[in-house]
Amino acid sequence: MARAVSVWSVAGMKAEAVVGPHRAVFDAPAEAGGGDAGPSPVEMLLGALGA
Repeated sequence: MARAVSVWSVAGMKAEAVVGPHRAVFDAPAEAGGGDAGPSPVEMLLGALGA
């Protein structure tokens, strides 16, 4: 079963993704200029590959 996936920029380097009923926040770490409000996109990709 396919789910709709939407991703949009929130502010600065922060982005939000919605996958079906789930939400995820992505952000770069502070040392890379982000706000560290969530894992970076690369960290989320690596986590997904590990799952």
